[in-house]
Amino acid sequence: MTDLVNIKEPDIKEYNVEIKYYIEKSDESRSSEIGNNVNAAVQEWVDWQKAKLGRDINTDELIHRLKVAGVKRVTITNPVFTEIAENTIAVAKEPYIIKSEGTEQE
Repeated sequence: MTDLVNIKEPDIKEYNVEIKYYIEKSDESRSSEIGNNVNAAVQEWVDWQKAKLGRDINTDELIHRLKVAGVKRVTITNPVFTEIAENTIAVAKEPYIIKSEGTEQE
C-alpha cells in the first residue's frame, strides 16, 4: 500500500523590526553589555516567532525579552501585533533596526 502525500510550502508573512530602547541611568556603565543582550534578545525572538506555523506576531513577547535583557523602556515601531493564519509563517526581514536612545532616570 502507498499513500500519496502532498506537502505545500507555507505562506510567508514578512515584517520589519524597528525598535528604540532606553536603559536606566544607573546602568549606563553596562550600556555595551545591555546592547549585546538586546541584540541577542531580538534575534531569539525572531527565531521564536518563525519556529511555528500560525504563530501571531506578538510584540508583548518581544517586550518581555527586552526587559529581561536590561531595557528600561522600549518603543516598537515595527512590527505591530498581527494575527497569522495557521498555514503562514512570520519571517523578519533584515536588517533589523535596533537603536539605543540612551538613558533615563527611574
